[in-house]
Amino acid sequence: MDRLRSQGRAFVWLFSVLMVMLLFLVQSALADEEKPVTEEILEIMRSEGQITEEQYKELKEKAKKEHEEDESTFRAYWQDGVRLDSKDNKLKIKFGGRIFLDWTQIDTEGKLDRKRPDLQGHGVEIRSARLYSEGTIYEAVQYKLEYDFEGGNLNAKNVWIGLTKIPYVGNIRFGYMKEPFSLDELTSGSYITFMERALPVEAFAPGRNTGVQLLNSALDDRITWKVGAFQDTDEFGNAFSNSSDYNITARVTGLPWYADKDKLLHLGLSYSHQFRSPANQVRFASRPEAHNTSDETVDTRDFDADDVDLFAPELALVFGPFSVQAEYFYVPIKSDSGGDPTYDGFYINVSGFVTGEHRNYDVKKGYFGRVLPKKNFHPTQPGWGAVELAARISELDTNDGDVRGGKELNLTFGANWYLNPNTRFMFNYIYASVDDRLDKANGDLNIFQARVQIDF
Repeated sequence: MDRLRSQGRAFVWLFSVLMVMLLFLVQSALADEEKPVTEEILEIMRSEGQITEEQYKELKEKAKKEHEEDESTFRAYWQDGVRLDSKDNKLKIKFGGRIFLDWTQIDTEGKLDRKRPDLQGHGVEIRSARLYSEGTIYEAVQYKLEYDFEGGNLNAKNVWIGLTKIPYVGNIRFGYMKEPFSLDELTSGSYITFMERALPVEAFAPGRNTGVQLLNSALDDRITWKVGAFQDTDEFGNAFSNSSDYNITARVTGLPWYADKDKLLHLGLSYSHQFRSPANQVRFASRPEAHNTSDETVDTRDFDADDVDLFAPELALVFGPFSVQAEYFYVPIKSDSGGDPTYDGFYINVSGFVTGEHRNYDVKKGYFGRVLPKKNFHPTQPGWGAVELAARISELDTNDGDVRGGKELNLTFGANWYLNPNTRFMFNYIYASVDDRLDKANGDLNIFQARVQIDF
């Protein structure tokens, strides 16, 4: 706890320093914007005969040279966040953050209603309260520093340093980051269609760890690839022991059909091999696509394993305002004590914008980005933003071998209102059916969720 507090204070102090620097640079940028006024004053003085033509030319040339030689000048502007660019573009910095505020109501049926009263109830949650800074230094070095105060705790989300424009490789990153696995996992929580990711994504995706990653795109961004080696770490990106676990994870995507930004077919494949030592164990678990409850309705609990393989083929189709997205997860595990179980799961999303917008696909990254309404909402002007309706079916099966964590099938219906590119209201209804758990009660859940979010 003391360590958490000290790291929290350190982060707050660091971000405060960054904001002071931001204000200073903005002031410098604004001062720079005022420099052309000097020329206007000189012209007035010349026209009124206060200075000669020779003096005017001399002073104007001097002011021009001072402006050109001032390489410390920054341009401050807004583009989905506060951005600062140096005049020579050798330094580019962005500051941003996000806030997710959630409401949840959960009702249970069947044996769950009698044996798991802790699953029933309602509540609110600050799902995410995040701050970050990212940028490019001298065109060849990148960085990202991102922390979240979710649940009242300080957690690292991205802390990495990268090199760009490396011949034949493209980009390389060192630090704490997401492993390149799963379309749903890599799409930011600010841009996913539903409030939470699908059951098998939470259970199987490796998430964030510390390591090194190579990434690039090819064939005019029709193909992307990422590969990395990672060590399992805690929420701060740290690990130290005699029996550390390692992952080799890779993902490749392609666009066999790309007619326009709103007409495309995405295909992809993610793979991860997880080396597990005898001293450590593995566990696969998922909440019922509702984060406000800590109850994991599917849970294998810890068991011994030597190696784990994760396969995840993926597909996404965008055709104007309509889209389909699907992934299948296949997880064979080498475990003598567990009977070498094999688990799997899938999800299928469908969505449509009744106001005519479309999901934005980032061709350089191979996943989805920010939705841009045709007309932003304004209470006194025409424009109501974008409205999206969506449905999802997801299934997770962790029953095989000697380890039986249960099965779950979820049906989710969602509605999203994008007031503008940075603000969204969300509503989800989830019907969850939990079955075949070895030593736990089975039954159904009805989950109602709502969120208001802003990100930049």
